[in-house]
Amino acid sequence: MPITGGCIYIYLVAKETPQHDCLFNAGRRLSRLLSQAYERQLAPSGLKATQFSLLAALATLGPEGASIARLARALDLEASTFSRNLKPLTRDGLVILTRGEDARVRHVSLTAAGRARYEAALPLWRKAQSHVREALGGKALTRLTKLVREARAL
Repeated sequence: MPITGGCIYIYLVAKETPQHDCLFNAGRRLSRLLSQAYERQLAPSGLKATQFSLLAALATLGPEGASIARLARALDLEASTFSRNLKPLTRDGLVILTRGEDARVRHVSLTAAGRARYEAALPLWRKAQSHVREALGGKALTRLTKLVREARAL
């Protein structure tokens, strides 16, 4: 159907278009909306939601941290995306990169400043989590977690 004028929204949501029932588009939209909700709450910390997620993962692992490859896999991130998200955290002194015994392997761990920033942002994240649960219903996390687990098999 050629677009010759009028409201683009009408064309994008028309039932005969692939966008209407595309799982990819629905997932991306959900991801953007959730990111926006969390980032609004995290704004006072100066962290983006993706940065908070990395700090939270590292805080859980403890002082030894993890290899970049292991952490990227655990967070379902491509290596290039992970590296891009890591750069501002490294620049700001929140994480440190070290070489493993094998020179090809790099480890990432929290610095004291990174742990402090994570702990300061944690109440903001809890507020975002509460807000999203309230808006989507109490079972949303269970449903989303199950869906992510199932999607890993793709």
